[in-house]
Amino acid sequence: RRAAWQMRSTPASLSDIVSLYTAATLGDADDAGLLGDAAEREGLPAGRAWWESAPAPSPLPPRVRADAVAALGAAPVARLCSLASAYALAFGFQPSVVSHQCEHLLGLLGARAARPGASAATAAVAVHAALFAPYLLWCQHVCAVPRCSRGRAAAYVEACEAEALLFLLVWAEAANLRHAPEAVWWVFHQLSTDGRLPAPFLPAVVAPLVTAAVVLMRERQPALNYDDINEAFWQPRCLTWALAGSGAGSASSELLRLRKTYRERRSWL
Repeated sequence: RRAAWQMRSTPASLSDIVSLYTAATLGDADDAGLLGDAAEREGLPAGRAWWESAPAPSPLPPRVRADAVAALGAAPVARLCSLASAYALAFGFQPSVVSHQCEHLLGLLGARAARPGASAATAAVAVHAALFAPYLLWCQHVCAVPRCSRGRAAAYVEACEAEALLFLLVWAEAANLRHAPEAVWWVFHQLSTDGRLPAPFLPAVVAPLVTAAVVLMRERQPALNYDDINEAFWQPRCLTWALAGSGAGSASSELLRLRKTYRERRSWL
């Protein structure tokens, strides 16, 4: 599976993925040729073959998809299923994670849309605002330009859906890094900025960071914890770290240089 993924050319950035998926869903969400034509117009590598080699457009079981369509309508569900497959292809997310998080987001949207006076569009905006409020605070603290939508254009709702799904996929694959939420926001920010990975997301991004965390927690004296790791991603210099791998300049190598700045005192009192 990894060898097959590595043979595929990934789009240049998250915005390219969103533009391709939007171009497809404006017509038929299952039209692989339309996505290929959009890729050729955008000058992306691999052209039509990029989407034609993608997984099936729907990552959802039929019953789950039917329930989501009943709650939100066919168009939002088709958009999210198409986008979920594009993310799986571009970043190498695990198929089970893609399916579960697509269902997760549809559940959040359906619950919000069921409120009096709400709709699928207002639900997408509300869920996005709730998910990304901490991210905007983090961007402000590290002096970063947010990589999420803040506007009222017609495409805003679709961008909200796309960004919410990507964050949930990153969050789900992050494993124990979820105990360091600023690290998860950093991963989302860097992935949205560049969008290129040398390998599937789990071995390329998560594994090196978790390995560094294990070293800090088990082999250092005094031992560091998730709060210390979180602190590293509150510094503006983290924006210069490479997302993937464990080489020089990568986030995992920089984490190994951490020193404890606060010594916890534990007692029975």
